[in-house]
Amino acid sequence: MTKQDIIPIRSNFLDNKTVEEMGKEMVKCCEGLPSAILDFIGFMDIRKHTSWMEVRRNLESFVRMSQEVGTTLKSLTLSYDNLPHDLKQCFLYLGHSHEHSRIEAEKLYLLWLAEGLISVEDRGREEMLLNVAERYLEDLARRSMIEVHEDEVTTVTRFSSCQLSQQMRRLCLMKNEEQNFFKVVDFGCETQQVTGSSSSDRLSIHFDKYRRIYGFQIDHAEEKKIRCLLFSAKQSQHEFVWPQQLSSLVKFKYLRILEFVGISFQVTSLILEGIGKLVHLRYLSFRDCTLLELPSSIGNLKLLYILDLRVVNTMVIPDVLWKLKKLKHLYFPLSFKTRRAHKLRLDGLTDLETVTNLNLKMCDVEDLFELYNLHYLALSIPGSLQEIELIVKLMNMNSEARSLRVSLEVSKFDCYTEERLAALKQLLGCQSLIVLCFGGHISRLPLHEEISSNLAKIVLDGSELMEDPMPTLEKLPKLRVLILGNDVFAGKTLSCSAPGFIELRRLELLNLQYLEKWTVEEGAMLRLSNLTTVDCKKLKELPKGLLSVSTLQQIRVKGMCKEFKESISRFQDELTITIED
Repeated sequence: MTKQDIIPIRSNFLDNKTVEEMGKEMVKCCEGLPSAILDFIGFMDIRKHTSWMEVRRNLESFVRMSQEVGTTLKSLTLSYDNLPHDLKQCFLYLGHSHEHSRIEAEKLYLLWLAEGLISVEDRGREEMLLNVAERYLEDLARRSMIEVHEDEVTTVTRFSSCQLSQQMRRLCLMKNEEQNFFKVVDFGCETQQVTGSSSSDRLSIHFDKYRRIYGFQIDHAEEKKIRCLLFSAKQSQHEFVWPQQLSSLVKFKYLRILEFVGISFQVTSLILEGIGKLVHLRYLSFRDCTLLELPSSIGNLKLLYILDLRVVNTMVIPDVLWKLKKLKHLYFPLSFKTRRAHKLRLDGLTDLETVTNLNLKMCDVEDLFELYNLHYLALSIPGSLQEIELIVKLMNMNSEARSLRVSLEVSKFDCYTEERLAALKQLLGCQSLIVLCFGGHISRLPLHEEISSNLAKIVLDGSELMEDPMPTLEKLPKLRVLILGNDVFAGKTLSCSAPGFIELRRLELLNLQYLEKWTVEEGAMLRLSNLTTVDCKKLKELPKGLLSVSTLQQIRVKGMCKEFKESISRFQDELTITIED
């Protein structure tokens, strides 16, 4: 490459003469080699905040560093080239995410699933395709293509999120562009950024800074081609005007994947008109959106596999979900209502594998007995003895046939009668139960031998236990999270013995007004990383036994007495300690 073939440098920072001089010096330092020059340009592109005058003063050093980066990228490219075809596409799917962001693992699996990237042939007996997808992610991590983060409690999946390093992200974007895999339009930058080309059939649009006019076009040929359409927004503004180019989704008639994240449909309600005509949809998500009512035309989407309704408001859901016979993964909002207070029908949805945030006030528990392929169920029960007995029956029935995992929230269930205590004992003994949040008077816990050994998270609220619960709970072999709140214990002393709580990672003691003393033997809680104490006003100090817990990383204290706060000073300097009044 000659000095006359200089690749233009961003000239808005420097005058043209300086740019030309730098270009000539760059070509000279790179010995005219196109690959070295491209390495340098790419290297500088990821150093957006570097002063170009600093670059000019130290040009030889910067060129040398860029060549090292270029060499690294070439070696990473070899890692990519050695991936099986399916894993290559799974890796490229990470390219639509924001820089430095963590990508939710379960969401990624669902997108892979909707794209048909997960091979049915890789599925074992009694496995979901989500489990196969997790193995794919683990394979990418084993090859050092991504970094994975384990979930605190394993419910559906083991990993909570994954992340690309800066170099891997650069490789991912480069390969995305080479293969026209994803087109990404990002309005979060001062100048609109577009990666990928119009020949891609996947389009991701980030509305991080809303505008009244959006300078991008989608032609008719592109509309017909697009199979995947992802919208996301971080900064909601009332004056937001939805782009005219996207005023109707019906023209994207071959869509298989449609995702909205953080969009307010109070401002852009018209966009959902005709959504029932997108009959090829496999994946539909309204995660973190504001949507007051789900369109009843959703019932027309007969091929839908995944429906995510986890909006931020209370949503009205019409009774049409029973029509979605292909549905495999259903995520309800935390709060929802039905029209005229009718219960939603779920009968006939025999392909369902995961159901989250199910509220039995709004759905008939009897319908759950027809969901033969159910692997994970997260639901809440509002203090009904009959419904608890039915859930126990469901868990016991499924435990004989398949590995059903259940997360259960029970509210306002006071066990003042032997009948209710017996129901609680049966519930705690269900091996399918992995998460239990229980609100209500208990008085006494069953023996630890009578409690499921699979429980990974327990939240007890207002139990008014007369006996110390720790000698029972510390023997549960898989317990990772324990939260005791609002006078769960009516006694004065909690005692944790060694080697109890062998898997506990997080412990929270909240508003235990009678608690005066807490002891922890050396050798107990050896994996504890996070500790929170709030409004335990009679508790004078942290247990000395916690000093031997080398894994302890964070202590949060709020509303505690002066002596308790002073006792924290014994702990290591490297701990993150948060003290609030």
